Amino acid sequence: MWKPLYFGEETGMKGKKINTDENFAGRLLQGKTGIFFPALLMALLCFLPFLVRDGGFFVYFGDYNVQQIPFYMKVHEAVRNGSFFWDMKTDLGSSIYTSYSFYLLGSPFFWLTVPFPKEVVPYLMPYLMMLKIALASLGAYLYTGQFTEDKRSACIGGLLYGFCGYMLVSLVFFHFGEVVAFFPVYLLAADRLAEKKKYGYFALLTAVMAVTNYFFFVGEVIFVTVYIIVRYVADAQYDKKEKLHCVGRFAAEGVSGTLMACFFLLPSLLAVAGNRRVSQTIFDRNLFVYQDVKTYFAILKSMILPPDIISGGTLFGTKEGQVASLSLYLPLFAVSGVIAYLIQKKGWDFRKKLCAVCLVFALVPALNSLFVAGNAVYYARWFFMPLLIMASMTASAVEDFDGKSFSMGSVFYGVLLMVFLLIGVITRSALVEADGFFQIQNRSLYELELVAGIGSFVILAYLVWILKKDKKKKNDADAVGTKSVYLDSLMLEKNTRKERRTRIVHTKSRGAGERKFRQEVVIDHAGWMKEFNRYVADSLRYPEDARLEKLQGEIQLTVRLNRKGLPARIKLIQRLSPSCNREAIRLVEEYPGKWENTEKEILLTIPFKLPVTE
Repeated sequence: MWKPLYFGEETGMKGKKINTDENFAGRLLQGKTGIFFPALLMALLCFLPFLVRDGGFFVYFGDYNVQQIPFYMKVHEAVRNGSFFWDMKTDLGSSIYTSYSFYLLGSPFFWLTVPFPKEVVPYLMPYLMMLKIALASLGAYLYTGQFTEDKRSACIGGLLYGFCGYMLVSLVFFHFGEVVAFFPVYLLAADRLAEKKKYGYFALLTAVMAVTNYFFFVGEVIFVTVYIIVRYVADAQYDKKEKLHCVGRFAAEGVSGTLMACFFLLPSLLAVAGNRRVSQTIFDRNLFVYQDVKTYFAILKSMILPPDIISGGTLFGTKEGQVASLSLYLPLFAVSGVIAYLIQKKGWDFRKKLCAVCLVFALVPALNSLFVAGNAVYYARWFFMPLLIMASMTASAVEDFDGKSFSMGSVFYGVLLMVFLLIGVITRSALVEADGFFQIQNRSLYELELVAGIGSFVILAYLVWILKKDKKKKNDADAVGTKSVYLDSLMLEKNTRKERRTRIVHTKSRGAGERKFRQEVVIDHAGWMKEFNRYVADSLRYPEDARLEKLQGEIQLTVRLNRKGLPARIKLIQRLSPSCNREAIRLVEEYPGKWENTEKEILLTIPFKLPVTE
């Protein structure tokens, strides 16, 4: 399949392309796998001080030391010896297959260690974690790229997700990382099935997610179901027939993927059914309100400050929350980018709706427990899923930077930081009871979180200030260059407008010497344009956000064809909005008719006009 090159679209700059020969960073950012290597390098730099200190061996605490490393070594030895079906040293005799399926047997990362000696496995584990972070960043980059024009904005979304607070807080649970890494690709496969009818990928990814970790698979099914309903079923631009077909495709592929994973799922589920903890359901507790009110404040804190370590609660820490993997923290931006997006985008697009639904799920115990199959214990281990949406919203807000919206988001971020700082100062006083509402269980850790949060806020405030200055300069430059761009567009239109004409060309036939005539027909540009405009009118899908904002206008772009008569270069001349720009490019890409065979650029105008009823 041919793939056009979008000049000015890839870089987010009007007609200015990154020099990939001279700019190494630009070369990394332009390739689909480019974000993988910067993320891998950043992860290495994070782990490097600990690796140097401990001689290449990474030691953490808790379950990482007493479970994850021993489990890896135990199953590694069993696999290499061919005796991983039954082990008398596991729970006084148990199946390794079912006992360790939750932890590592379904993980591709574990199987990467099998070729190496057992003694090397603990030294490989930190590098496997780096790989998980890099793959999570890559997956989030690809997912975010659906909503951004500038690849550097998509990179922001990828890095925010790969290094989110959830990944940090769950480091002690080593096997959580693969689920975080694969989830963006799973959601991307869902979008491809719904929008482009790409069959097979969603079923395959469903099987992969089920085998990787059956515990998280339950929550992923819930989230993806809500995602499909909010994004596609509830979208007014699709009629009832299209919605039914969409639901049918997802049901068929979801069931198919689950059946493919049954060879792994069934033994594990049968083993889980015999566990006494399964009987501890949410119905034993209040279904609508958390018994400990501090849980609500802990959720708010998780959006503003870096997360507490497992079993190391600080402010608003609860007994249950210590192992809940509670974190909705995005590095540097925290929740400010999400707030900026909410202000920038008028109306309720699917990402806004999805975040609102996730917030309701998080605040209602019965709904939150659905992600853990109705377990009574409080877990927030599904929070990496809304974090992906929050990261993509932040990336979109940065791309469509608006100083006012980001200032308001930063103010909200700064005010809450000051509140948490004030709590830390006040609680040092003897006037506050040790067991009070604002009890800080681990003060040194809390102060470290405050330092990290305040440092991030200072950097963010500086970046917002810089972006405001750059945008002002850009607006001034655009105001000066508007007239010349308009004149250039008129000249392009004049050059590409052709009348139907016939030329007589004299040629000689070989051997006979007799003179023949041939007719060269040049395609009527005006007639072709009518055909293209009819196609646009029939095929244009008005973007949801543009429709909600009642955004109307025109997009102008030029198309240069290759020797095969297919678009080789698409350049935006006049833009409208990121979503409308993407829709215009899609129409050009998917045009089924025959393009005008010319070496000159074709100037196209694609109107976006709402029906009178709207």
